[in-house]
Amino acid sequence: MTKTIIPASPNWYCTKVTHSNKRNILVFASRHDIYIFGYDQYPAQFSGVFVGHKEKVTALSLCNHDQYVMLCCSGSEDGSVKLWNTVDCTVSAEHIIHKVRL
Repeated sequence: MTKTIIPASPNWYCTKVTHSNKRNILVFASRHDIYIFGYDQYPAQFSGVFVGHKEKVTALSLCNHDQYVMLCCSGSEDGSVKLWNTVDCTVSAEHIIHKVRL
């Protein structure tokens, strides 16, 4: 029996909450979480979830630089910016200095 994973729906009306890179990683935001998939094979393989924002994720980008291709940056309406490691789903760096929604 095959396992089917149905992730949450993406954040609609936000144009910057889905991204992919040359390492065949796809990320998309759904509410305050970020889902990671590998799409180098079919069907795409669920890799994990970034959990850490308190409000809706409004910005998301994977790095395409060879040295940092495993990193993902996200911004949220909670005013935080986080740098995630896509390999182990941990926060590599973050700051919460924005006083307005991102």
